[in-house]
Amino acid sequence: MDAFSTFLDDSGFKGFSMEGFSISHLLYADDVLIFGEVCINNCHILSEVFCSFASASGLHINLDKSSIMFPKCLRNKNSICDALGIHNISDNITYLGIPLSFNVLKIVDFLPLMDAITKKCLVGGQIYFLLLEGYNF
Repeated sequence: MDAFSTFLDDSGFKGFSMEGFSISHLLYADDVLIFGEVCINNCHILSEVFCSFASASGLHINLDKSSIMFPKCLRNKNSICDALGIHNISDNITYLGIPLSFNVLKIVDFLPLMDAITKKCLVGGQIYFLLLEGYNF
């Protein structure tokens, strides 16, 4: 997957930047989260990266399992989806148990994660306590 990072970094793909912080992608195992400027040119660059990576590695992006998220105000969603070949549009995505969204998330959005953590913390009849600071319940 380091090769994918290299292809993306060298391609001219425009990631997301804010207040001096810049990000274009995150890798975990065989998963990739890609963040980028929403424009047709960036989509064509990303499609070329997918093709180059597939040619070099033999690994292909499963577009049927891929999802895309857009800000609410975006108008050209369909043309972006067509350019990428990804047609599974989501408002919220859960990745590794953590909800991802453009909307402000509420405590209720994290309840499945909290339930999973609670079950993991009950080990051998003993309860392990978690300190959650900064949350208003």
